[in-house]
Amino acid sequence: MKTITIVTSLSILLAAAACTSPTPSPTPSGTASGPTQAVLTPTPKVTAGPGEVVKLSGDSFTTSDPFHIDADTTLQITWNYSGSGPFALWLINVSEEVTDPDYDRMLIVDVDGEPAGTTQQAVIAGDYAVQVEQAEGPWTVEVNSAAPN
Repeated sequence: MKTITIVTSLSILLAAAACTSPTPSPTPSGTASGPTQAVLTPTPKVTAGPGEVVKLSGDSFTTSDPFHIDADTTLQITWNYSGSGPFALWLINVSEEVTDPDYDRMLIVDVDGEPAGTTQQAVIAGDYAVQVEQAEGPWTVEVNSAAPN
C-alpha cells in the first residue's frame, strides 16, 4: 500500500516565512511606491489511487493540500481527536467545476469531546481537500481510497 503524507502546521509555514526576507525594489525618484502584485504558484495535486492513503495531523483548524481522485469511489475516513471542545471534519470538492452538488462539501463528523471513529464516504472523481474545523487539541485524520464504485 502506497502512503501519501500531508502534514499541516502553521508553525512550519511561519518558520519558513521568517527565514526569507523580501528584497526591496528600487522606487523611481519622485514617485510613490505602491503595492506589488504577488505571483502565486498553484500547489500540485497528489493523486490518490486505490489502496493509497492521505494522512493529516495537527492541533487546530486547517485545510489540507488538494489531492486528486481519478474515478468515482468510496473513501474510508478515520479520525482521532484528543482535544477539548467541538471537532468538525469536512471533505471538500475543490475541483474547478463540481458536476454534482451532493459532492461539493461533505460533513464527515461534528461532535463535542474526544471523538475517534471511521466512516465511509462516496465521492465522484475530482480534486478534494480535507478540512478540520473547531479543533482545540491534537488530531489525526487518515483518508484511504477504496476500490472504485
